[in-house]
Amino acid sequence: MYYLTTDLKSCNIRTTDGEELGTVKDFYFDEKFWAIRYFVVDTMKWLPGKKAVLSPITVDSINLNKEFIDLTESAEKVKNAPNKNEHTQISKHNEEELANYYGWPNYWTGVGPWGGFSTPSELTVAHREEKLQRGVQADGDDLHQLRSVNDVKGELTGFDVEGTDEKIGNVSDFVIDQKTWQIKYFVVDTSKILAGDLVLLAKDWITEVNWHDKKFFVNVTKELAEKAANFDSSTEITSEYLDSLYSNFGKSK
Repeated sequence: MYYLTTDLKSCNIRTTDGEELGTVKDFYFDEKFWAIRYFVVDTMKWLPGKKAVLSPITVDSINLNKEFIDLTESAEKVKNAPNKNEHTQISKHNEEELANYYGWPNYWTGVGPWGGFSTPSELTVAHREEKLQRGVQADGDDLHQLRSVNDVKGELTGFDVEGTDEKIGNVSDFVIDQKTWQIKYFVVDTSKILAGDLVLLAKDWITEVNWHDKKFFVNVTKELAEKAANFDSSTEITSEYLDSLYSNFGKSK
């Protein structure tokens, strides 16, 4: 199953004691695995000027129909966390503070997207059963290069998407895998460039990202993107849909 970030942002965050903290304000993903590391809760009503940063590790369940994301933490635990000022960037030190406070296992150890595991739930279970590898550090600091979803998508600020021949459009949304919390696909608004509307592209089709110039380069032609620009965000992304998508672009899964 897949989630659009816009759908998740409409959900209320609910703690174990039934308190609704607010909706999701933003997501942070890392540059290497494109995994959602944190989501930011809108704290204006109960923690003005601060931002509550939570890991997918804290998510117990998601119900899009009822628009709830249930946590494994209490309201008091979240409110007393080392929450940062709203406009402060999340540093490696901040991540370590949060992990120590909540007792989260470190996702940046090991060689996989979640500390050598594929999903945050697998990492959590291994941590609980004390089966984590010790002293295995991922190469470099690239795992700590976090990017804001809000900074990358949007009609005015969204990154340009450059095809192999011409510009295709702008990033308007991301699609997250339910289990791994990795960004697998992204939505491109082509309406100002092509005759089409929205098109879904796979993250693996990105050949280069220029973070400074705000551009995604993809190995997709303008013509194919225009023909495939029929993505409906209200439609479930099924395996059959993805088979058709890859076939239309002449790609293999």
